[in-house]
Amino acid sequence: MRSGYEKLKSEYVSVVELNLSEDSIESFVDSKIRDVENESILNWDIKYHGGYTYLQKGGAIFGFVFMYMVGSVYKDGWSNLIPSLDKEYFLSLIPALLISYVGWTVFSSLIYCYRFGNHSMAIIMYKDEPEVHYVIARWFGWFGTILCLLLGFYFGPEIFVGAGGMALFSLMMMNYKKSCYSKVIPYDAILGVTINKTRKELAVIFLNQDYGVKDGKLTVFEKLSYKLIYVRNNDFENVCQFLSLKVDSSIHIEEDDNWCEDKYREIVSHKYKKLGKTILIMI
Repeated sequence: MRSGYEKLKSEYVSVVELNLSEDSIESFVDSKIRDVENESILNWDIKYHGGYTYLQKGGAIFGFVFMYMVGSVYKDGWSNLIPSLDKEYFLSLIPALLISYVGWTVFSSLIYCYRFGNHSMAIIMYKDEPEVHYVIARWFGWFGTILCLLLGFYFGPEIFVGAGGMALFSLMMMNYKKSCYSKVIPYDAILGVTINKTRKELAVIFLNQDYGVKDGKLTVFEKLSYKLIYVRNNDFENVCQFLSLKVDSSIHIEEDDNWCEDKYREIVSHKYKKLGKTILIMI
């Protein structure tokens, strides 16, 4: 019987061979995520702020102040900075609020969803933004596209010399949706685990597949990757014990409260160069 990783690797190669597209690979990963979710033994969701909290607040404040100051040019002597009920003030206030909101959402926190099954673990990551943001963006995309077409019919194709950027941007926004990182990691693909008890984090090195172009040919290759796993305080001991039972007995699980992501990235890079890229198939 093939191991979980060998089976996943073989299926990934088959998907790329049959139909290489972002949608086909995304559908393949989603199906594997569902398999893990259906048999999940441990699962939790956690919000990760990191340095985004300061960037989020700073982006919102800077965006508001900058656009509010720009709006002061609507009146002489900076008088438009003083709140009033005239249109000039609202032409300053509304863009300032919009840019502030954009700054707040761009640097929003990340949501990590972890699912631990019998044979594999799954990681899902996305930004902590309400779905209504993307619905509104798609509405604006449709509105902008229709508007550009009407302008093209009315003024002629030369209108797109200046409005071409708007047309392309509108087309892109029509299918705007929340980006999501998903990864399935079979336990037998894990080559190293480091535990940081102080920060309640795990770092996992594992074998992974990717694709690219080499010598003009589409190539599927095997490489080393790493992921940080953020654990809630109450679940930390259970997660560490569960993972130690699932990985191969030859895998050394070390504890190190002093490691950081840069250090781990360096370790992975060193092992990656030593291992090299194992080419699975060239098309």
